[in-house]
Amino acid sequence: MKKLLFLFIAILLSASTFAQLEVKQGSFKEVPGFVNINTDKMSDDNDQPYAVLKIKTENIDSKQRRELNFGGDAQTYYEVEYKDGEVWLYISYYASFIKIYHEEFSSTEFYFPFDMQPKKGYELTLVNKAVPVSSGWASLTIQTKPENGAKILLNGRDLNATTPYTNNMLPSGKYEIIVSKNKFETTTQTVDIQDGDNKIVEIDMPYLYGKLYVTSEPSGANVIVDGTNYGVTPVEIATIVVGTHELKLEKASCAPVYKTITIDEKNKLIVNENMPMGPVNKTYTVNGVTFEMIAVKGGTFTMGNTDQYVYDWEKPTHQVTVSDFMIGKFEVTQKLWEAVMGNNPSYFKGDDLPVEQVSWNDVQEFIRKMNLMTGQNFRLPTEAEWEYAARGGSNTSLYNGENIIINGQNNSPNLDKLAWYAGNCGRNYTSSAGCDVSNGYDISGWGEKQYNDSIGGTHPVGLKQPNAYGLYDMLGNVWEWCQDWYGDYSRKSRTNPQGPSSGSSRVLRGGGWGYGARICRVSFRYSGNPVDRSDGNGFRLVLVP
Repeated sequence: MKKLLFLFIAILLSASTFAQLEVKQGSFKEVPGFVNINTDKMSDDNDQPYAVLKIKTENIDSKQRRELNFGGDAQTYYEVEYKDGEVWLYISYYASFIKIYHEEFSSTEFYFPFDMQPKKGYELTLVNKAVPVSSGWASLTIQTKPENGAKILLNGRDLNATTPYTNNMLPSGKYEIIVSKNKFETTTQTVDIQDGDNKIVEIDMPYLYGKLYVTSEPSGANVIVDGTNYGVTPVEIATIVVGTHELKLEKASCAPVYKTITIDEKNKLIVNENMPMGPVNKTYTVNGVTFEMIAVKGGTFTMGNTDQYVYDWEKPTHQVTVSDFMIGKFEVTQKLWEAVMGNNPSYFKGDDLPVEQVSWNDVQEFIRKMNLMTGQNFRLPTEAEWEYAARGGSNTSLYNGENIIINGQNNSPNLDKLAWYAGNCGRNYTSSAGCDVSNGYDISGWGEKQYNDSIGGTHPVGLKQPNAYGLYDMLGNVWEWCQDWYGDYSRKSRTNPQGPSSGSSRVLRGGGWGYGARICRVSFRYSGNPVDRSDGNGFRLVLVP
């Protein structure tokens, strides 16, 4: 008994000595109804009510819990209340992160994934991730390829955790590991762990595939799934990963068809689409500069915010119907602006960079001259046309069928592949690609960047992934002027809405190189005075067939 007691004390001492504080993955969440805020602590210095963050702890004793210290932005928290088994922090609504530290432990920082709401309760779990140093215990780390994020069963017990997962105080023995995740085969692996092991298990999870059969009328249409061409109709495809995908059918002289499809492993999905004659992509040339307009088949969609990062001006969602139109494949470049206007007002110079430092009124003069030179009727997109085109048939916050994942303010891994924004606007490719931003702005102080660069600015159009309609840079790079006056949304359904009949500011959409990840979503709205010029504002053209 004494030997066991000594071993237990030794383990506790080693855990304290090598303690590492860490917020448990996936533990942060809103908990409705648990808070009744004391009226003595109702508001901060700006008279805004507080949110309350309940911090639960694991492997941290009562004394250590009461010795935890906290920090963060100015006035991040109002007061600390130490309770049995947990700590309560009163949080200002504008706090972006908290720092948790203990004089004997390492410190950790946790960035809130969304704004804390006044008078609401949230919780997270703080873990003392101890380094094992005694016999009788082992360390096990579970990872999955090609992606982490798989659920884990360990000897039949649900760990309520996802990969990557580490347990540093695991008894020796044989363990059956079962990992599961959408789009992948559930995979089992058995591992033997000995005392003192520090074992890392990496489990390969094969993709689950389903079958897709596509026909069209007329036949011979190119079948494009998530940007990859799988041949022409009729065609059967057996290598589509289960889940949601963007399907595009295109054929010369026919209106393209865009469709969101869902593949499962058990049933063959059969898609048969009529492709009526309609708007087709067209190429125009002005003073030797060629640009392409992409045909967009009209339809009905839900306009407004559909994700968790909602602002009031993105609400309410409402049904909107738009007619067929064509829209620029790229933002208007500096070489096209020069071909029409004979000058280049942009701060960042480069033929294939988007033109900027142009006001809404400047753009109207450009369009007037463009129409005289081409005999066409180009204009700016309405706000409804812009969002319909940007979504590319999707209803998610990003136009590739994904909802945005934000880590901190300026770091979004799944936005990185679509847009130039504050998290990656300083990343340089080769000078031959025209990506020199050496004349850009100092971004060294921007926190949570995707890449650790010191200079940032615009980048050449067309380098990031397009949406399902083949449109590039609908998010990021430069904000895009729309035709409408800026105004509040209505719940009523609309057909080809033109916006308010008057106003003081015009609509801007898409976010820009100097803005954080939360701004660069298809539903986010912004506005600007029609005479204002900025090195973050540009535009793209629309043409009604």
